[in-house]
Amino acid sequence: MAKPLAERLKAALSDNARASDVSALILDLTEELRTAECDRTAHHALAIDVRSDDATADLASDNEMKAARRIVRLNGQIEQLNDRLIEIRDVETRRAREAARLAFDAERAALVEDLRNEWPLLEARMVSLLWRIVAMDGTNSATESAESMARGCPGNFFAGGIAIPRITASRLPSFGDSSASAQLAWPPQRALLDQCTKDPEVAARIVATAAERVRYLEMQP
Repeated sequence: MAKPLAERLKAALSDNARASDVSALILDLTEELRTAECDRTAHHALAIDVRSDDATADLASDNEMKAARRIVRLNGQIEQLNDRLIEIRDVETRRAREAARLAFDAERAALVEDLRNEWPLLEARMVSLLWRIVAMDGTNSATESAESMARGCPGNFFAGGIAIPRITASRLPSFGDSSASAQLAWPPQRALLDQCTKDPEVAARIVATAAERVRYLEMQP
C-alpha cells in the first residue's frame, strides 16, 4: 500500500532520503499535475459554457480556482523536490567516491603488505637461479644452457634470425630499503660475473651464498 503524500514528502526532505524514492515521488506529482491541469481546463470550459446554469457555472468556477491553486502547489513541490534530488545525488556521489577511495586504499595496503612479505623471497630465488645459470654456463660453455632447455628455445638463443633475450641479461631492481632502492639485485658487477664464469670455486661460493639467502628468507615468519 502506497504511503500518504504528506508522509512521502516528509521522508523526501529527511537526511536519509534516497534519490530513487525522491525520483518516484516527482514522477507521481508530475502525473497529479497533469491531472490537475486537465481538471482546470474542464472546469473552465464548464464555467463559461452558455448551457451551464448559474449554480453549475459558479461551482465550476470555484473548482477551476481550486485546481489552479493545486497546480501552483504541485509546481512548487516538484521544484523543491528537484532541488532536493540534486542535493541527494551530490551526497550519494561523494559517498560513492569515498567508498571507492577507501576500497582502493585497502587494496593498495594489501598489495603493499604482500610486496613486503613476498617479494624479497621471490627476488632471492630469482637471483639464486640466475647465479646458478651463470655458474653452469661458465663451467662448460660448449654444452647447451640449462636456461635454453628450460625455456624450450634453441641453444644459441636465436630463432628465425631473431635473438631471444636471455634471462641472465635481465635487470631486476633491488627490493631493499630506501638506501638500496637505486641498486639492482641483478645483474651484479661485471667483474664478479667474469669471476663466476671463469673460476669454479668462486662460482660455487656465490651460488651457495645465494642459496643460503633463500633458505634464510624462507625461515622468516
